[in-house]
Amino acid sequence: MKFAALARSAALVTAVALIPATTASMAQVDGRAGAEFSKVLGVYQRIKASYVDPVDDETLMRGMIDGMLAALDPHSGYLDGSDLQRLETMIDGNYSGLGLSVVAEDGAVKVISPFRGSPADIAGIKAGDFITHLDGRLIVGQELDESVAQMRGREGTSIQLTIFRPGRDDVFTAWEEMKAEATGRIDGLVLDLRSNPGGSLDEAVALSDLFLTEGRIVSQRGRARGENIAYDAETVFRGDIAGGLPMVVLIDAGSASASEIVAGALQDHRRAVVMGERSFGKGSVQSLLPLGRDAALKLTTARYFTPSGHSVQEGGIDPDITVPQLSDPDLAKRARFQMRESDLRGHLINEIGIEDDAVEKDARDDPRFQQTAEELEEQGIEDFQLHYALQTLRRTSPMNIAARAK
Repeated sequence: MKFAALARSAALVTAVALIPATTASMAQVDGRAGAEFSKVLGVYQRIKASYVDPVDDETLMRGMIDGMLAALDPHSGYLDGSDLQRLETMIDGNYSGLGLSVVAEDGAVKVISPFRGSPADIAGIKAGDFITHLDGRLIVGQELDESVAQMRGREGTSIQLTIFRPGRDDVFTAWEEMKAEATGRIDGLVLDLRSNPGGSLDEAVALSDLFLTEGRIVSQRGRARGENIAYDAETVFRGDIAGGLPMVVLIDAGSASASEIVAGALQDHRRAVVMGERSFGKGSVQSLLPLGRDAALKLTTARYFTPSGHSVQEGGIDPDITVPQLSDPDLAKRARFQMRESDLRGHLINEIGIEDDAVEKDARDDPRFQQTAEELEEQGIEDFQLHYALQTLRRTSPMNIAARAK
């Protein structure tokens, strides 16, 4: 129970990972597109000459750009003016000496990365850290712009940052505490990734590596050579901290991006049984491509893949054992409004291709799970999915817990 609660706070891949890039990596326009561009020019000329009201060129050009990007996926977009400035503030920090890239997440200021050689880097601040206090004052809940303004300052001035660091180090510490508390006898583990929208890719790899001794953890593939990257076990932590103990990973529709990377890695290596509900399905990488000094493209440039080559995009991680959260009295109502990547208009499709029923099957009734929230409450069960995971660990021998349930 304690491990599950602590592990839930582990930071894992942002729902939108922004990677700086240069215009040099942008593909040149295919010469065969000339005929299509002539159509665009024709539409432009007709509008300028015949539309009921005069239309300025800036409006038409912005509309053309927005239309092109809208035809791609919901995570790509054109940024300029205040939109670009806001994103640059979140990504680049611009803190006059601190050297931090940050983003707002759940009311907190989260570090995307420190700049190499910056004061933040020298001080040991890492990707995935959360800044909770500035000069001793709590900043959780305030606007990002306000926090950024407080962190700006003249060269030579100082500021005290209080850092909360989730992720691998917190999980490792929890494991050591559990061993001490249990005098070394632990029969199984539950890693709770439910409603975890992600964190840094590095932490997702590091957390997976705590429990894996060999093989691929995750890879990303794109059209550009620089987008093809693979991450393997034994690069962050040697060995398996749990020594092969039975393990269950809990996921739900709110488990996205980095959470899906961890769940997929442990599932594919048969290190853990994945339980709960199909995850969100955010398996794409967005890069920030500058267009001169005043504009940029936020463009989807790669997909994430699990060790077995499964694309997380659209379909998400399918649990080995589907377990609904029966202890939620509003389960039926919540399910109607639940959103996943596959529900987003124009979402990037799975490269391999999946049928609609494959991403909708978790909505079907399972005769094994018919108890009501009221009945479970009477039995003292507040979290049915966690309860089911613990019961599974108790009744399954260490020899077959990690076998895929089919």
